Amino acid sequence: MKKPNFFIIGAPKCGTTSLVSWLSDHPQVFMSERKEPNYFNTDMRILGAIRSSIDYEALFKNVRKQEKAIGEASTRYLRSKVAIPAILKYNPSAKFIVSLRNPIEMVASAHMHLVRRGVEPELSLKRAWEIQEERKACKHLPFLGIDGEFFQYSKICSLGEQVERLFACVNTVQVIVILLDDMKRDPRQEYNRLLNFLDIEDDKRKLFPKLNERQTPKHPTLARVFHAMAILKKKSGIYKRTHLGDFFYELNTKQVAPNSMDPEMRDILTSYFYNDIRKLEKLIDRDLSDWIAR
Repeated sequence: MKKPNFFIIGAPKCGTTSLVSWLSDHPQVFMSERKEPNYFNTDMRILGAIRSSIDYEALFKNVRKQEKAIGEASTRYLRSKVAIPAILKYNPSAKFIVSLRNPIEMVASAHMHLVRRGVEPELSLKRAWEIQEERKACKHLPFLGIDGEFFQYSKICSLGEQVERLFACVNTVQVIVILLDDMKRDPRQEYNRLLNFLDIEDDKRKLFPKLNERQTPKHPTLARVFHAMAILKKKSGIYKRTHLGDFFYELNTKQVAPNSMDPEMRDILTSYFYNDIRKLEKLIDRDLSDWIAR
């Protein structure tokens, strides 16, 4: 029975979709067709998460002989307190791919993503940031019973804290950290680093399309209707993707200019994440001063 030997564990909105796309095309890589199976993060309540070992391992039943790197991508694993130990128990030699970005930009991207998908009813980033504590108490939540933890942007984007927990239980030779900034600046170089890390041959890939760029809905109410339909579909036990929903989401979206955050909000987030970014600097031995430049 083939089982995964590498995991793209996060963080969300940090380029993981692009990494999955790049690696999926490599002849020596098998990526689970289903992104976000969320099998190992049992400490999180996630609608549609795979909880059966039989169902989970069925994701890898079509692995071919030449596919020596077998992987899946669940971006909440990095944030989970139980996922990494569970993965190591399942496969002690597992390798972990961690994609990170400036948490200040990550907050804005995560919020906009949830707005676009119709999950986040609060269109103002500042307001969504301010009501996080109230949402822990189940206030200001959308009507479909989504857990308040889903909107804890400060927790989701505290990357230094998450990487510190990862390094506390995993040998660093089993981990590669990739920054979204580097993926944008020199995707070929970062791709080569990935191939070396996974011990697979260079397939001479030349094209590195950017996926999941920042977008906003043209009509937020319509986005929430689409999301409600998707939730009802999952609650009915239907997980097969028809891509019809993706088609409607694309029709209802428009691109957002980068670095369009309100200066006051940027100052608030810079102050909040300053110490966490400094922690991450030490953990990955990388100067991240430009992340907190005002």
